[in-house]
Amino acid sequence: MVRSIQCPTNSFLIKPTMKKVTVLLSSIALIMALSSCGGKKQSSTPEASNAEAPMEEVKNKPSSSDEAVIYAEMSQDLVENLNAIILDEGLTTPEAILAAYAPKDNEAEGNYSYQVEPIRIDGILVGAELTEEGLMDDSLYGRKVRVSFTTEDGRLQVLQIEESYKCREGRGHQSWSPEFCN
Repeated sequence: MVRSIQCPTNSFLIKPTMKKVTVLLSSIALIMALSSCGGKKQSSTPEASNAEAPMEEVKNKPSSSDEAVIYAEMSQDLVENLNAIILDEGLTTPEAILAAYAPKDNEAEGNYSYQVEPIRIDGILVGAELTEEGLMDDSLYGRKVRVSFTTEDGRLQVLQIEESYKCREGRGHQSWSPEFCN
């Protein structure tokens, strides 16, 4: 199901425990605060293997610019696979987790950028955004990846992965969108 929501929301798919409800409410507060003050956040772009992941839902969320960014929620299978990697490899930072999901292109040239920004509310890590632009792809210029975290037994666990894409000129949409490029 694909739908557009006009006001920022957070849609963690979690069981209602007090810790997780607190994280959910804190995330909603952050998103609302960022949207009301033109908040600056960044996210990223997908690996070719992730480009065909099924989209479950689309949301409108604040981004690093004034333009609204619409994200596609990635499949629960991708979330489960990333959580398995986090556990197997002992990943402990947002940067390492996003690098496992969408590795930096060390062969890229020119105006390539790869930036991870942790999202904290009251000092608690609740997510991270990766923005990757200047990709070595003939149609895809950039990708944003946003992940939402919780902490289980002292370890980070991914609750949700969202992606948005920006196409090269003449290859599709020029703004961040959940739609793939031509």
